[in-house]
Amino acid sequence: MRLLLIRHAHSESNASGVLSGRIPNVHLSDKGVKQAKELSTRLGAFPIAQIRSSPMERCAETIAPWLEEFVLKANPQLKVVTDPGINEVDYGQWTGKKLTLLALKKEWRVVQKTPSKMVFPEGESLLDVQRRAKKSLLKSVEKSKGGVVLLVSHGDVIKTIVADALNMELDKFQKI
Repeated sequence: MRLLLIRHAHSESNASGVLSGRIPNVHLSDKGVKQAKELSTRLGAFPIAQIRSSPMERCAETIAPWLEEFVLKANPQLKVVTDPGINEVDYGQWTGKKLTLLALKKEWRVVQKTPSKMVFPEGESLLDVQRRAKKSLLKSVEKSKGGVVLLVSHGDVIKTIVADALNMELDKFQKI
């Protein structure tokens, strides 16, 4: 079994320095559209057992050029599974705030140094993110029957998956 973890391309929120979290209708920036096309070329054609994507639009937009160019022609019945288990972190009250302002909060140091202790105000904990992402990953692996699984998600979610796979403490996931 092979697993490909893809973080969405550059988004409008990335361009404006905002923590978008689960805000709907956050699309790729012009830079992100270019990155998505380049990703398609880099991935090229290969057999795929399963594609799972976060429900956020920027994830679907990231993988769309590759699907159109390489996947759907060869395997038109393959569908992208929208998977809430690999959705963006629920940043709660931090959602929609400028990163430069969030970096001034004492909780920002918790996110950077001891993320296992972070629960976003009116949001979720990073430990919960790791648990739900791992559960989705294991379900994907089981359904793929040994084939290639591609997950399109978000930076923090992917880092929690990688940290778990490496048997690394969540508090070290910022090093990934």
